[in-house]
Amino acid sequence: MMAWQFVFPSKALAADRENVIRRWHMSPAAVQKAMKSAVRSSGVARMES
Repeated sequence: MMAWQFVFPSKALAADRENVIRRWHMSPAAVQKAMKSAVRSSGVARMES
């Protein structure tokens, strides 16, 4: 099973403690906000799950 972090990468790059540039995952709040926005714009009447 693949973890959600690999499906939703962050837009920004950041340096870790060793100053290696990496792309981290999106925060759960950002994923939830994007999902809510997508459901609203789709016009689906039921709540998402």
